[in-house]
Amino acid sequence: MANTDEAKDFLFRCLVGGVISGVAHMAGYIPTTKPLVDRPSIWYGSLHATLVSMCALLVTMDIVDLSWWPRFGLPMSMGYMAYDLIAWCLPKLDWALILHHFVVIFVHAPMGLVVGQEVCGAGDKEWALRTAAFVYLMELSVPPLNYRWYLRKTLKRSALRYVTNSKLEYI
Repeated sequence: MANTDEAKDFLFRCLVGGVISGVAHMAGYIPTTKPLVDRPSIWYGSLHATLVSMCALLVTMDIVDLSWWPRFGLPMSMGYMAYDLIAWCLPKLDWALILHHFVVIFVHAPMGLVVGQEVCGAGDKEWALRTAAFVYLMELSVPPLNYRWYLRKTLKRSALRYVTNSKLEYI
């Protein structure tokens, strides 16, 4: 059975991740120019991807302790997913993203508790945490993709920053 203090701590950290996403979402309404005003989720989505992928990178490269993943990276992601469901996916009825968020939460949330790590790793908590962090490395591609979306909507002619950004995505 899960330790209730551990579960409360994990839920609190998820709440902090959701609040950070909410503040970043509100900042997305500051620009009043197109196309940003039409897609304020680009701000908090990019922030989430940057923070979570950096934590995953640090963990998978053994630069920081593996305990960082369930304490920082995972709650940041779970908070973002919950916030994004409420603030963007459900109001816009973005069914693909709704399904994606539910699957990610279902698969990764157990890693926030020691008992979940043991069950998901068949007794090997370290393997389960490393695998979960490794999967989140895919978030590294989100900021360049969002920047490319912005450039495609705003550039009137070919530009070096578009070509450079596009090449970075293939590295």
